Amino acid sequence: MRLYFDENFAPAIAHGFREFEKGRPSEGVDVFHLTDEFKRGTKDEIWLPQVASRHGCILTQDINIHRSGILWQLCQDNKIGIFFFNQARKHKFDYWGWTRKVFANWSEIKRIAKSEQRPFGYTIGSNNDKLRRL
Repeated sequence: MRLYFDENFAPAIAHGFREFEKGRPSEGVDVFHLTDEFKRGTKDEIWLPQVASRHGCILTQDINIHRSGILWQLCQDNKIGIFFFNQARKHKFDYWGWTRKVFANWSEIKRIAKSEQRPFGYTIGSNNDKLRRL
């Protein structure tokens, strides 16, 4: 199973989680930043189907995918799993804030990505700590 951090996350965050997963190879979780496999700025319409074909799930801060009917339909059509990390205006997170938020939910993200039927979407905000199904 593959987990992809999109361009809204720093590549170093994805690569850090990749290193954590190297300590648990039996779990079969590979972690990537989108720029590991796609050029920066590649349109969602191109990378989303390719990630889905690789049995990947997306971690994103781009809530516009969910709000845009066309992109959300593309996710549904390609049976992809997405985890949306939303920022409330008054709770802006920085690099370390997002790293802590992902880390706090990492076990649950992996469990959902491995076991839940796709397509699915979950959201977590900067002002709450639990993943919530869309």
